[in-house]
Amino acid sequence: MRKKEDEFFSQQLAVIEAHIACFPEDQREERVMEWIEEYAATYRENWRQKSARKSDSKRSRSGN
Repeated sequence: MRKKEDEFFSQQLAVIEAHIACFPEDQREERVMEWIEEYAATYRENWRQKSARKSDSKRSRSGN
């Protein structure tokens, strides 16, 4: 489970960094907080669903 959490946070961090890259340095912290407020819960739920589909697919192929 820890590996999946690490993967989630790495992916989310990459998305946030890409989002704030176009803003001036002095605005980035504020923009990060705005992104988290608006998207974090939805992002996590989408990631969980995607992760569950991958796990189900792997189990189907292995016959478990």
